[in-house]
Amino acid sequence: MKRSQALIPLSLDHQVSLMLAKQCKNLATASRAEKIQFFSDTQIQFEDLIYQHFYLEESTLFTLQIDVSFSQLCQLLKQEHRQMIVDYEGLLQGNFSNIQAFGQMLYDHTRKEERLLFPMLEKACTPTQLETLMNSGSN
Repeated sequence: MKRSQALIPLSLDHQVSLMLAKQCKNLATASRAEKIQFFSDTQIQFEDLIYQHFYLEESTLFTLQIDVSFSQLCQLLKQEHRQMIVDYEGLLQGNFSNIQAFGQMLYDHTRKEERLLFPMLEKACTPTQLETLMNSGSN
């Protein structure tokens, strides 16, 4: 499926998200030292994703009033953002007990946005409307 030009930067972030999610799931059996090293090596990527990407979505896409199902999906995605922030901060503190669950949630969340949220947006908005919306969030 061809993605709207305005959503491509978010889709590219989602590719990184899926890679990080897979790595987290694979780290479930890794040593504590390997987990610490992974989060040290990927901290910038995670923080771009967890803080900047989530904020951009919430301040642009999630503000639209398309219909009830769209609003409910945005509420769910926002709750997932909050939970992933809490979980990520726990991982940074060395609490690795939920690393596999975190990776799975990140994976599922990303797929939800790509397969549900973006198609709803592309159906409800013109390319120009999406471009204007995304430009308003990049300021």
